Amino acid sequence: MGANLSLGELACSFLSRFDAILRTVRAWTCCISVKPQSFTPVKDVVRYRLRRDGRIVGWMREEPSGQRFYSREGMWWSGRQIKWTHRDRCSGLKDADDRWLHEGDLVKDVKAPWWSRNQEWLILCDVENGWSLVRSGLGGQLLSKKESDVCEKLWRWSGFAWRPA
Repeated sequence: MGANLSLGELACSFLSRFDAILRTVRAWTCCISVKPQSFTPVKDVVRYRLRRDGRIVGWMREEPSGQRFYSREGMWWSGRQIKWTHRDRCSGLKDADDRWLHEGDLVKDVKAPWWSRNQEWLILCDVENGWSLVRSGLGGQLLSKKESDVCEKLWRWSGFAWRPA
């Protein structure tokens, strides 16, 4: 089959296949969309991380009707309660590794300049002020980031503030 084709016909055949592959790849890239991240409004937060004795024991999801569902691994949900002593609100943001970020988590800015890349920020939630990221600066002053600044950045989870180092 290939032996009877001229060089021009082979090139034309190759280009038509290449064009078909290129159109397929373009179709795939057009289908990929990244939803801009935003904090879950404080009054609308419905997911929690549950803790007991310094350990994560599961997650709770609260429906608008007030009904609560529990999960030990975050995938399979049931009405069977889990014993917990502390709960951390889910911020609605995911980190660079696709993990949900919760109140009390420590995060680092992935794309920060090299001199500030290791600075850890603490995620806090306040009913009156909403979500914020804070850290201590030079001289002990408290630095914070606005919600709009936080949502534009790519964060990586780096630890828990409630667990001693």
